[in-house]
Amino acid sequence: PPPSFSPSPPAPPPPVKITQAIAALCDAGATTSNEESSAVTELGKLAVHLPLELDMVRLILLGRAFDCLSDCIVMACFLSYQDPFVITSPLFIRDMQELAKQCNLVYRSKIAFDGGCYSEPLSYLSLFASFLASDQRPSEWCREHSVSVVRLRA
Repeated sequence: PPPSFSPSPPAPPPPVKITQAIAALCDAGATTSNEESSAVTELGKLAVHLPLELDMVRLILLGRAFDCLSDCIVMACFLSYQDPFVITSPLFIRDMQELAKQCNLVYRSKIAFDGGCYSEPLSYLSLFASFLASDQRPSEWCREHSVSVVRLRA
């Protein structure tokens, strides 16, 4: 017979942890009250189906309410993943002049996509729109704009 990986089912969490989780869901707006029998809100119902933090689910709900759903989905996805720009580090670039040059290129690219809005979500939206509108091969566009092609495609 195959070996048993779990001789017994996992133990349930302590009651205090369950109470804390219910309170946290209520505070976040996913349930209507701190009671165990409280109703699940629209935010909570959507959050069950999306692998995102509640703040990102809320952004998507607001996007639907304000008729900009696709923009909010793009921003939520970018904010939930690693920074799409190339990482510059002395661990990867030993020559300090080359490191400074690469840091400058990444900074200038971030500023260009920001467009003076001082908003990371809006700069990600601009970056994605520019990427989609480009006629260049994805790898060329990413290299030109100091963006990681691996993170952009993820």
